[in-house]
Amino acid sequence: MISWKENGRQAWTTFYKDGRGECEPEICFGNLDKQFAEKKTDIELGMAYDCWKAVAVVKDGKECAKVMARYLEKSKETVVGKFGGKRHEGDTQAVIIYSKENEIEKAVKDLESSAKNTGIQNYSIFKQRGCERLQKCFGHWRNWKRNMKVKYVESSAEIPK
Repeated sequence: MISWKENGRQAWTTFYKDGRGECEPEICFGNLDKQFAEKKTDIELGMAYDCWKAVAVVKDGKECAKVMARYLEKSKETVVGKFGGKRHEGDTQAVIIYSKENEIEKAVKDLESSAKNTGIQNYSIFKQRGCERLQKCFGHWRNWKRNMKVKYVESSAEIPK
């Protein structure tokens, strides 16, 4: 199943295989926004803490489609992900596979293999926890704990309401 989401800055296509679901920002950010509104100093990251992503950054939409198709073809498990990119960063696109922490290394390895087997020459593969917007509030994800103090208070406005 594939669904399309677009706003003025980004365009992402969500996909899943043998399952249902996707990133749920309205729940994740809603939980965080509520805590900010209550002026809490210790924030429970909740879903954001448990959110892992394997990411492949490629040149354009065609390469994105090749990597995604190869990944889905090889995978025997449920797959939930998205592909697309930020409009203001040119044509660079990404394939993102959502994962559980205990499965992230396999997802990264499988994404690397999928990119390599498409014949694409230039790509980067990495893992990440949570969303980029949350890193603006709490710093680099490698330093996160389940309960965090906001590191950059002025960035809490980045959390969608």
